[in-house]
Parts: sequence; structure tokens; C-alpha cells
Amino acid sequence: MSAAGLLGAKRSSSVLSVGRRKSSDPANTDLLRVVDDAHQPGQSVILCAFTTLPTVAVCVDSGGSGYQLSFR
Repeated sequence: MSAAGLLGAKRSSSVLSVGRRKSSDPANTDLLRVVDDAHQPGQSVILCAFTTLPTVAVCVDSGGSGYQLSFR
């Protein structure tokens, strides 16, 4: 697994953006995915890691719930 280097979310907690940082410059990043509904409302994402399969990621929220995210 490789952890995401950059996570961002809207204030409404409706969208999670996941990226990989290439350098210390925040403008120099790759946006990998925009994920809707990656966690429960009112909870924050603690960990989001991609697996060896490019279509599967795992997220853990601050409530202790774990989620498998599948991408096409």
C-alpha cells in the first residue's frame, strides 16, 4: 500500500480529494481521485491508502469505521 500524500475535503464533508505530493510545493501535486461519501457525516478521514490494485483503496474514519473504496 502507498499512503496518499494529500487529502482535502469540502467544508460540507461531501467530497474527499485524494492526491500524491511530488515535492514540498503544494501546487506541484497529482490529483488521483475525488471521492464522494468516503466517510460518515461528522467524522474525519484518518487514513486513506491505495492498495497494490489501482482500483481499490482503504479509508479509516475517526469513528473507527473502515471502508473499502472500489474504482472503475
